[in-house]
This record gives sequence, structure tokens and C-alpha cells, in this order.
Amino acid sequence: MRFACVAGLLVLLTSTAFGVDALLAPVRNLECAAKRAVRFTQGATTQGKVGGPTAFVKAVAKGSYPTEARPNTCDVTMTLHVRYEGGNELEFPLGHNTDADFDLVDWSPRADEILISSRRWVDPVNAPKITLFNVKSKTHRFIDVAALFASEGWIHCAAIIETTGFTPDGHIAVYASVKRPPDCTPAKSYWAFDPKNPKVQQLSPDYRQREYGRVIAPEQRPCKGDPGIVDSCYTVHGRVQYGNGSPGLRIWRIGTDRMLGVLDSENEIIPANLANQLDGFGTAVFGDFEVCPFTKSKASEMQMVCVESAQHLVAKHY
Repeated sequence: MRFACVAGLLVLLTSTAFGVDALLAPVRNLECAAKRAVRFTQGATTQGKVGGPTAFVKAVAKGSYPTEARPNTCDVTMTLHVRYEGGNELEFPLGHNTDADFDLVDWSPRADEILISSRRWVDPVNAPKITLFNVKSKTHRFIDVAALFASEGWIHCAAIIETTGFTPDGHIAVYASVKRPPDCTPAKSYWAFDPKNPKVQQLSPDYRQREYGRVIAPEQRPCKGDPGIVDSCYTVHGRVQYGNGSPGLRIWRIGTDRMLGVLDSENEIIPANLANQLDGFGTAVFGDFEVCPFTKSKASEMQMVCVESAQHLVAKHY
């Protein structure tokens, strides 16, 4: 049930952190600009049990958050909104993280805790920070998954670790995919830990993740109503197609040399009828698109937009 709130870019993982900041500086500048533009996203509203509390998350990018080590990072803040039985809704600030996204993963089996994962994508061991929120005590705590695996000797493992949810006994489950070296663990495996006494243990190969919460309202991804819009929306006749770079989805305004970039990167704000036509890099979709700008139009610069509506669509496959 993962609902991404601010999407991060995929980067190549290295077996050592040496030179990562300098290598990723151009990527961070672009990603930071995208996060500043798309200032508001909201995950789907979820419910732990019928008639029980509901929750959703909001993530806001504040822009540059300079540090001596990372001068071009973005400071992404997140709040958790919980609507309790009776209609009382409370907002809980959950701090900030740099160069990250936030996901509302799932409810606990007893529907008393909410699991939130914050992705960090610049470390060799690409592991999340976890926030565990208790809806009864209205308190939360943080768990650094990378530190848990470091205690197992995962220092130079090129690994991607995803938060998947809860086990039936209330432990937190993660999924590890390891590129190298092969002696870290089998290439793909589930691990779990008790949040009260965090120590990772590998689960059996036949483990299957189940969900305990349910979606009661779809994810809200406004285009025209997004507060990041800087100018009036307008309609273009163009071709939509995926390409290399960021953002990956772009609109060529037919008859011009202008290209529009569609945000968010890897989680584009587009209508369903357009999304259904796109099929990876091998498809181009022609039509009339109402777009709303996140950045001002400037000569020789790609303008960042979202797509409010799409009409007269024709898809061509290559």
C-alpha cells in the first residue's frame, strides 16, 4: 500500500561513498528545483479498520537546505494527518529529511500504529528511515534501517532496501535486493525486526507480504489546483513521450523547438486517459494537452508543467 509523497531520482549505487556529493551535485540541483516547484502532494487516505481512524500524509519541499557537506540538498518536511473517530483531525509534524521521499506504507495488524518510510537514495546501502506513529498515544519514533543492517556488517554492500509493511506479529518487514558483494545475503530476501528491540532477522524464503490497512479515498494529485502553479494554464498541441534525463516525460510543442517537462519525475501529474496510453519508451502520444506551469517560460529553458487534461489522443508505438 505504498503512497509516494515526494519522489526521488534513481541513481547508480557505488560500493563506497567516496565522491558521491560531487558526483550527484547536478542531480541534486535538478531534483531540488522539481521539489520546490511541486510544493504539495498528498497520499491516499487509508483506514486501519472499518470505522477506525484514517490517515494521510503531506510533504512540502522548502527548497535549498544547505550544509557544509551537501550544499545543494533539499529540505523536505512532512506532516501526518490523522482523522480520529468522531471527526476530530489532528496534524503531527514529523520533521524533515534531505534528498528523500516519504511513503505511507501501512497500518499495523492491530490498527494502532502507522508505518511511514523515508527514502535516502545517496548511500551505498540504500535503506530508508522509518517513522512509527502510535495513533493512541499520539507519539512517534524513528528507526534508521541502514544502521540496523550496518550492525550486521552491511557496510560496503551495494543494496536497495524497501519498507514493505508489518508481519502478522507486528514486526516491521523490509525487502533487500543486493547487487554486490554476494556474501551480504541472497540476492533478494525479506528481513524483519521488532521495533521495541530492533535487530534484523532474515525471514523464510516463502514469506509473502500482506496489507492490513485499506484505501478509502484515492490519492489526490491536483494539477490546476496545486499551489506551486506560477501562471495561467494553457493548451498545446503536442507529442508526449518518455526520454532520458529528468523529468523523463516531456511534451514537444509541435511546430516549435520548445519542450515541456512533466513533473513529478517518475510520478507524473497527468490525467488517467493519458497515463493509459503511455507504454514506456516505445510509445508517443499525440493530442491536445491543457498544461499548468510550475516554472515561468524562459528562452532556452525547459518549462516544468503538469497536465490537467488531454484530448484527441493518438498513440504510436515504435
